[in-house]
Amino acid sequence: MKFRNIGDLPFDAFTLISASAYKTPGREACGVLVGSIVNDTALVYQARPIKNISENDDSFVMDPTEYLAAIMDTDFYSDTPKYTLLGIYHTHPDFPGYPSLIDWNAAESGNVIRGMYLIFTTHGNSLHSYYWDGDKFIVLKRTQYGSSAS
Repeated sequence: MKFRNIGDLPFDAFTLISASAYKTPGREACGVLVGSIVNDTALVYQARPIKNISENDDSFVMDPTEYLAAIMDTDFYSDTPKYTLLGIYHTHPDFPGYPSLIDWNAAESGNVIRGMYLIFTTHGNSLHSYYWDGDKFIVLKRTQYGSSAS
């Protein structure tokens, strides 16, 4: 596991993620998270939205062209990266903020990178942080950089 904690999410990243949930009511929104890893804490610098091309409202499939554009300056794609690709985010319209059966199936079939998996839910207006390790979702501990938050 690359990291166990998530630092404070920048306000603009949180705003972008939460606004995307309400921009497409009843349909999941999605994107990638880029930043860096310091010790065992993921520091998100940007949330980059990507068009959801899924035929179903309760799942997401990232547009491949937009996905590639969003990760070109990350360690997942570039030999000289500016950022680390930390993971993905998506929204759950009117569904709790834990991985759904659809999320589990996508992850287990290899359609999710190992890394951060943020879910924003309109059911409670909250953000939930997980790490997909290839076998299971692990709850990430929220921290302030350098120390545990209480």
